Amino acid sequence: LLWGVFGITDGNVSLRILNIGPSDEGRYKCFVDDDITYEEAVIELKVAALGSNPIISVEDYQRGGSRVRCRSSEWYPEPQVLWRNAQGHHIASLSEIRSPKVNGLFETEISVVINEHSNLNLSCWIRNSLLDREKESAIHISGQFLSKPSSEPSPLETK
Repeated sequence: LLWGVFGITDGNVSLRILNIGPSDEGRYKCFVDDDITYEEAVIELKVAALGSNPIISVEDYQRGGSRVRCRSSEWYPEPQVLWRNAQGHHIASLSEIRSPKVNGLFETEISVVINEHSNLNLSCWIRNSLLDREKESAIHISGQFLSKPSSEPSPLETK
């Protein structure tokens, strides 16, 4: 944590804090003493990071459909994450993982299984409530792609 006080001779005191991270979050006291006056202020430092754009990938066929996974990293505090359909309604996820990394920032992964009867327009929505900002990525998947793999040998296979 690096900081500096600027403008004290003009009656203006600013505090510049550089290289902060999640572990620096909290209450700080700032003291200004110029031999004439003495002032003290309490500062509440909140840390926030807007993470990476969500990356959506379509995984292997399983449980009657294809697994679609969404990943993003470098969020703080822990983000809200969900799947939404084309109308913006929440879709229940199969699994959700939000884990802090060594630097205190969060990585998130959420997955859902979709089939040819599902809504094939999906978006992965991640929100930082402290910043009141979100990031979203969308995907459209063709129903033909979601068909169950055939157990018949491919024409390229030999017996």
